[in-house]
Amino acid sequence: ASEFIQHLEQGIKDLDVAVDEATQQRKAEHEAYVKEAAQNSAAVELLGFARKRLEKFYHPKAQVQSQADDSADFLQISIHRDEPPPPPEVAGYEKSGKSSGVLGMLDMLTNDLKKEMQEDKLQEEDSQQDYEDSMKESAEKRASDAKAVSENEDVLAEAKSDLSDANDDIRANHKSSGETHEYLQDLHKACDFLVNNYNARKEARIEELEGLQKAVSVLAGADLSLLQAPRPLLHRG
Repeated sequence: ASEFIQHLEQGIKDLDVAVDEATQQRKAEHEAYVKEAAQNSAAVELLGFARKRLEKFYHPKAQVQSQADDSADFLQISIHRDEPPPPPEVAGYEKSGKSSGVLGMLDMLTNDLKKEMQEDKLQEEDSQQDYEDSMKESAEKRASDAKAVSENEDVLAEAKSDLSDANDDIRANHKSSGETHEYLQDLHKACDFLVNNYNARKEARIEELEGLQKAVSVLAGADLSLLQAPRPLLHRG
């Protein structure tokens, strides 16, 4: 039980270390995601701004200007202007030929960034969910192991108490057994003495009985007159 408790306690320590490492890693991943998302968002805005400027340059007819007047007879109109004079010619420059390619490239970059941002967002959500699930499982395991440690400590304490009581009983029984053994030894010595002196005691007893019988016989056959006190002599004058 003691080794099992030590194993559980070491497991709890290792689990705490793993949880701390996972928390630090998740924090770093989230900070990296937030930073990259902000950079990508800024890049999308910048590409959108650049596209609008190029759209205005390459397709000025598509730009519509609207004005409103307080007069009831003023109507909203769309003004289509003729294409302004081209800018100074640059060697190898073809405005109409490259407009779709440049704008298409910007659209492709913008879409790629938006797709990457969406994938990063999904990955961040999955990572966060995995982290929360892992923390929940770790907390449940820690609570279960801590409960097992407490229960086994109670069992171990009870076992130690029972062992202590058993040792006390053994010592008490050993003491009682020693006293009994000592008593039996004394009794055995007494019995040995009686056995060893039985004949001598028997002979002494017989001699005592014979002496009593002789005394009785003497008393029975004795002249009682001898036992009477002598009479005093009378002197005649």
